[in-house]
Amino acid sequence: MNPTYEPSGWFGLAGYVVVGVVAVLVAAIGAWRGSKAIRQVSGDVGAVRTQVENDHESNMRDDLDRAIRIMEANAVTTELISQQIGEVHRHLTAHGRDIGGLRTEVGGLRGELRDERDARRDDFRELDRRIDEAIGTR
Repeated sequence: MNPTYEPSGWFGLAGYVVVGVVAVLVAAIGAWRGSKAIRQVSGDVGAVRTQVENDHESNMRDDLDRAIRIMEANAVTTELISQQIGEVHRHLTAHGRDIGGLRTEVGGLRGELRDERDARRDDFRELDRRIDEAIGTR
């Protein structure tokens, strides 16, 4: 057999009342805390909604997709520019070597011209000396 509690008077009924009141209080506290959490989440969702929704026609996801495509295109462009800068650097390095070679050659030519000029002066001095000797002015 299954024993069942059957109150026989008001005092026996008080046990049911206490259990019922405790159950109602637990349910009320749970509902109050749940509604507080729901209000907080609702406020957070509202804040997110104001950040996501905007005044223009496009969807945030579309905006993000477009921004990602632009960033990817910029990465490709940056790589191409980097390659071109490398190519320019190689050309400038080659030009620098060529200019250094030209400086060396010009420096050599200047030295040769200086030596040639000094030799011509010596030749003119010798010629002047011989002319002076020939005509007897010295």
